[in-house]
Amino acid sequence: MLAMDMGTGKSKVAVELCLSRAHEKVLIAAPLSALGVWPREFNKWAPEYRVVVLDGPVKKKRRDAEAALNLAEARQDRVVLVVNHESLWREPFGSWAIKVQWDAIIIDESHRAKSPKGRLSKFLDLLAATHDRTTRLMLTGTPMPHSPLDIWAQYRFIDDCIFGKSFWKFKNRYAAMGGYLNKQVLYFRNQDEMHERMYRRAFRVTKDVLSLPSEVSVDRNFELDKHTRRLYDSMEHDFYAAVDTGEITAANALVQLLRLQQLTGGHVTDDSGDTVTTGTAKVKVLADLLEDIDTPVVVFCRFRSDLDAARAVCEAAGRKTGEVSGRHKDLTNGAEYPPHLHALVVQMQAGGAGIDLSRASTAIYFSVGFSLGDYKQSQSRLHRPGQRSNVTYVHLVASKTVDEKVYGALKRRENIVESILGERNA
Repeated sequence: MLAMDMGTGKSKVAVELCLSRAHEKVLIAAPLSALGVWPREFNKWAPEYRVVVLDGPVKKKRRDAEAALNLAEARQDRVVLVVNHESLWREPFGSWAIKVQWDAIIIDESHRAKSPKGRLSKFLDLLAATHDRTTRLMLTGTPMPHSPLDIWAQYRFIDDCIFGKSFWKFKNRYAAMGGYLNKQVLYFRNQDEMHERMYRRAFRVTKDVLSLPSEVSVDRNFELDKHTRRLYDSMEHDFYAAVDTGEITAANALVQLLRLQQLTGGHVTDDSGDTVTTGTAKVKVLADLLEDIDTPVVVFCRFRSDLDAARAVCEAAGRKTGEVSGRHKDLTNGAEYPPHLHALVVQMQAGGAGIDLSRASTAIYFSVGFSLGDYKQSQSRLHRPGQRSNVTYVHLVASKTVDEKVYGALKRRENIVESILGERNA
């Protein structure tokens, strides 16, 4: 188990392990929000691997996976297949994956498999039993998100000799039970022993231990759903056609770029001014990401439709949610993040000077404006005096869209509109 906090390099360690052991067939199961991480990491650290992210219905994933392995075998290539957790155990993918002789199986955000009776956890147990000679790796920054008992199901996959094959015996060894039907944990015990056993198969790194920058930026790439993709490609084609003919220049391109950017969030404003929902890809990535964050969070948005969508996701996740925008100001009298909230959805322009959001250490950028000043100002709302934790900025980036160009220009400190048009002319 690589029990390493976000930003400390656990994906790099996993890639280097595959490379150093010359693994040729690698299976990675990850949350939906993290699928796009793996092509980028392998391309950066081990470009000799061909990485295939499986998408679409489960039957298609199964066909595409088998085709990718057959092609890799014919070419004698090294291949990595990346699939989301929910598809890993579903048929017909699950039974096929069990039969393949993988060199390595990597479970990203493995705490999602903490429930001994959960479908993912039970499938991983079966997968481990049929791949006892395969490298099995689990990655998580929160190995025990709710209690020490969360570790058993994960170690059942890694090595069931560490904590045994019986959850009942494990639970009674490390927790004193009582209450109704003896199902309530009164207190935990033998924690030194649990710690010693866990670290026989674990490597732990926290942000506080490493000499890391106080700010860490992470991109979460994802694919648009088919309907939104078609709309986006059509709108982008019309936009660049107008650029090529001189109808659109840097002076009047902003409105069209805003419509493209809004579309990556699953909404578009039609000619009559009505906002229409086109898809839920970015919304699903946000929902998936929130499952792995157990601290107060800020979600920055540019558009009102994004504010509404992000707020709905946060509330559906069980978080008491507030909003800071032109229509709401859910802050304390001192313009601070209220202590009773667990999520704050903030409009980029409203999250400016005078607002203290340092109660949160994670900011998720659902969408951003084109102003570098507004972007840096939003970051300084969290990274400011009073902040006690390293701050993580997570950007939700729709692949092959204006999202990539906007974030790239912000990182390069360029004018976004001129950068996009300049890239086109180049």
